[in-house]
Amino acid sequence: MTAKKFISILNRKGYSYEMEGDKIIITCDFGIWFEKLSSLPPNVHFNNRGNVHLESITSLPHGIEFNNSGGIVMERLTELPSDVVFNNSSRTFMGITTEADIQLKGLRELNPDVNLGNCHNLLLSSITQLPYGYRFNNSRNVNLASLTSISPGVEFNNGGNVNLDSLMGKGKRFWLRDWKGNTEDVNPNRLLNTMIKQGMFI
Repeated sequence: MTAKKFISILNRKGYSYEMEGDKIIITCDFGIWFEKLSSLPPNVHFNNRGNVHLESITSLPHGIEFNNSGGIVMERLTELPSDVVFNNSSRTFMGITTEADIQLKGLRELNPDVNLGNCHNLLLSSITQLPYGYRFNNSRNVNLASLTSISPGVEFNNGGNVNLDSLMGKGKRFWLRDWKGNTEDVNPNRLLNTMIKQGMFI
């Protein structure tokens, strides 16, 4: 999609934006809904207050940044460019909190150069393998329901649960913190990281 065509869509939907060189910076005070949009031009920055919905996007061009106050939904996205920036955060307005979740349900492979930031929940339920040394630092859950192996060097430093249905659930739902193998007074993620270092999931 060209920048000119994208700007015409922004104007039609009433989404405010600013131009900074070749960057299109979306600045509106509410969520962005592009459910049927199949592509974006390069160098779009989502700086809006609220969620970003891009349900039909399957790939991203270079220079995309998510600086929005809210979640990101790209359930058909299958790959991520190395320069995409995830810097979204939660927002509380009039007592209602919009969580900074990232939903990438269709993503097949996680680029080792992409940092998913300090978001809340991560939905990565189609990924089967993780790049060596990848670290999860989000504040809540990580859903890796299709993961079949974990290489040493991967770390789960997230503040919530980890879904490992295929790896440890034998086809059934498996959340790490519900595992019978957990030890009292030992953080489940710490136990999982120790098992990963020992090569138990290769």
